[in-house]
Amino acid sequence: MANELFSTEAIRIESTPAQISANFGELNAMLDVVLKDEMTVVTEETIKDEKNRLADLRKLEKRIDDLSKDAIQNVSREIIAFKENVNTLKFKIKEVITGKDSQVKSLENSTKAIIADTLRNTLKDQWFKLGVEEEFQSANIDDLVKLTAQTSSGALTKSAFDAVKAKAHQDLQTQTQIQNRLVKLDNECLKAGINPPLPRAMVNAFLYDTDYDDKLNGIIQAELKRIAVQKKTIEDSLAEEKAKLEQRKKEIEELDKPEPTLQEQYQRITEMVEHASNKYSRYPDRENEESLTFWRKKQAEVRAKLLEENLPKTDSLYEVKVTFNVAKEHTYKFTSKPNANKDKVIAHFRQQAIKDFKLTPENILSLVVNEYDK
Repeated sequence: MANELFSTEAIRIESTPAQISANFGELNAMLDVVLKDEMTVVTEETIKDEKNRLADLRKLEKRIDDLSKDAIQNVSREIIAFKENVNTLKFKIKEVITGKDSQVKSLENSTKAIIADTLRNTLKDQWFKLGVEEEFQSANIDDLVKLTAQTSSGALTKSAFDAVKAKAHQDLQTQTQIQNRLVKLDNECLKAGINPPLPRAMVNAFLYDTDYDDKLNGIIQAELKRIAVQKKTIEDSLAEEKAKLEQRKKEIEELDKPEPTLQEQYQRITEMVEHASNKYSRYPDRENEESLTFWRKKQAEVRAKLLEENLPKTDSLYEVKVTFNVAKEHTYKFTSKPNANKDKVIAHFRQQAIKDFKLTPENILSLVVNEYDK
């Protein structure tokens, strides 16, 4: 009996077209006459009557709508009851379908889990045979987990096995590509003079990108610039340290040098006087004038010490005033040599004045020596 229910002939449903009618022809004719009379212009004098007639028309429209709805409902009762009976039959069948479908899916999922394990183990075997390192074992077999991927004996079908093998080879291809790129990283760095080469971490961000070569070149150029800046910084630092050492060396050498004699000091200061005088003659400004005055003062101080050194001390103090015919005069103060007399002092300072001021004997108008007790 149950099996017969699944045949098309066992289910019999009979139906006839729904019957519903109205005197539409008569009603249309009557409505045309009524509505024609209503096609008037509303004025202030007729507005009250027109509002009443408008209400009547609305009532007529509602009456026709209500009658049609009642007629349709009467005709539809059998159809509604029929739908309810059909839904009852479908609900009974649906309950059984739900329970049976749940069991089928549970069994299929168990089978798919076994197939997934078989696929994963097969993929691992292929990785091992091909030498694919763990880093590059990225293949996913989820799209291959199908009931049709397994034979009746529980083995993978040929198409499923080939698909797994193809995924393993794709991982191997990726591994080879990445390893070649890392070798290229080392070679390009060495070629550019970067040794040791840049670490892999510098290219990890774009190691798998299609424009790897362009980005690698950009990284190397940036590194070369960084090395150049670093090298210059180091060189500048070394040069600065070297300069400091040289300066320190000079300072030590200066400390080790013997104190210059008065004659050496006088010679050096005389050169500075000549230099300052020449500079002032070319640029007679305040700064050069002050410089010339400073060195002349220094020259006079050392000259006095030099003269005092050349005339060893006694108990007498001499002052020699020299007057020139060039509107100048100069006074030397010194302690005389032992047994020195005024004539020798005058002769000595005459020659000294000629030398100091680049004069001739004829330029000296007078030379007066005064002696004082100390």
